[in-house]
Amino acid sequence: MCYDCKVKNMNKIVNPFIVYGYVSPEYFCDRKEETSKLISALRNGRNVTLMSPRRMGKTGLIHNAFQQIDRNMRTTITTLLLAFALTVSAQTAKIYDETINPLEQIDSAVAKAKEEGKFVVAQVGGNWCKWCLMFAKFITEDAEIKKVVDDNFVYIHVNYPRKDAATELMKRLDNAGRFGYPAIVVLRQDGSVMHIQDSSFLEEGNGYN
Repeated sequence: MCYDCKVKNMNKIVNPFIVYGYVSPEYFCDRKEETSKLISALRNGRNVTLMSPRRMGKTGLIHNAFQQIDRNMRTTITTLLLAFALTVSAQTAKIYDETINPLEQIDSAVAKAKEEGKFVVAQVGGNWCKWCLMFAKFITEDAEIKKVVDDNFVYIHVNYPRKDAATELMKRLDNAGRFGYPAIVVLRQDGSVMHIQDSSFLEEGNGYN
């Protein structure tokens, strides 16, 4: 079976109403002109900059173009993207501990919050998320906000494992990821979810306020 046929069969789903993520070209609506322009640029070695507000489908558009170019070019682009990602990763501080169980981390924070008479703020995301790292930096570098958080909350960074325990984590946090990342979840001392904050409403320009 050809490579593209395998991908097509592997990505076949029952529910056609996709609410997040990218599945395949068959389920990607509109954006035909944008996809065509992006493919043309990739094939001809032209630099491209995609600009739009967050969560408007830039990543999906790239996935869609990527699925429609030939396999050799796909391999070349993947290599370039990997090299770029490794370079950025080496230059970026890691604040999410990817080695611990996120459910156990939350339970431990809840126990500490109960002991100290506080609430828990779980910032869910990952080292792969630029906005997650920016939010963490904003919280810790703004002295006034940091004091409020330290006085009232047990603040933890919960790594979202994009496989393995991801489903259980979302069940535990009332599917907080539906708002995108970082997802800010406030927990009571009994561990129940009190509030989920869509962090996009806290954005201002290229940062937070």
